[in-house]
Amino acid sequence: MVFDMTSWIVSVCGIALLSVLVDVILPDGKMQKYVQVVVGIVLTFALLSPISRIFAEKYSSNISTDNNFAEDTFLQQEFFDGIEAQKNLARIRQVEQAISSLAIANASVSVQPNGYVLVQVRCSRQNLYVLQSALSVVESKIMILWSNTNG
Repeated sequence: MVFDMTSWIVSVCGIALLSVLVDVILPDGKMQKYVQVVVGIVLTFALLSPISRIFAEKYSSNISTDNNFAEDTFLQQEFFDGIEAQKNLARIRQVEQAISSLAIANASVSVQPNGYVLVQVRCSRQNLYVLQSALSVVESKIMILWSNTNG
């Protein structure tokens, strides 16, 4: 904890001298009361500044020396990877169900490193359109590589 006591004392004394100077310069009246309130608030903040520094240093040191940060990050990454794997499995099941309902024999399904499900299919153009609409290709990270059975 680094706290410079002399700079704090100098700033408090400077604000106190400034308040005395402002009190002497301003004429008596309502304005003087408001200025005294503002200067009193500034002086109070100056007096309390070491306390805020102590709390700021305490919490910043706790954050910077947290040894669990790397472990927590690793666990979060594993959690998100698990969720992505579950989504990929659901996409594969969706594709396989659509392929079996259309009775397409020449098809293969795989997951790519970028997370897309790749469907390689050989069928008629009509079956391709039905398959695309059944899978809603645009929204669900599914790519279809198609070759026509007619040639």
